[in-house]
Amino acid sequence: MTMSFEQNGIFMSRSANKFLDNATSHWEGVQVGFRDRREGYVVGHIVDPDGDMIISYGAYKGTVHEGEFKAGSGKYKGIKGKWTSSRVAYGKKPPWPNTYQRCRLFKGSYELPPK
Repeated sequence: MTMSFEQNGIFMSRSANKFLDNATSHWEGVQVGFRDRREGYVVGHIVDPDGDMIISYGAYKGTVHEGEFKAGSGKYKGIKGKWTSSRVAYGKKPPWPNTYQRCRLFKGSYELPPK
């Protein structure tokens, strides 16, 4: 099975500096396969509460994603970094047909250019 998708989300940060805490995101992607036997690519647009943005992309196989921060605006201009994410919760019975709900844990690092 081949499919495209889009999804929206919100970040909650556990880091000391609250990186991306309460930032919203929109992701679009394509994949081959389904559930744990899938692989694909995703592009994300992340917006923090101040309106500053990050563009990210990644690839995945199964339920583990790996990606990079590629560009940013405002305080994130020149951002570089890498992340991984893994699924920590998955809704078994969706509230609407043909939808899915899940929670992911993101970990990674980033660098900003000197000011």
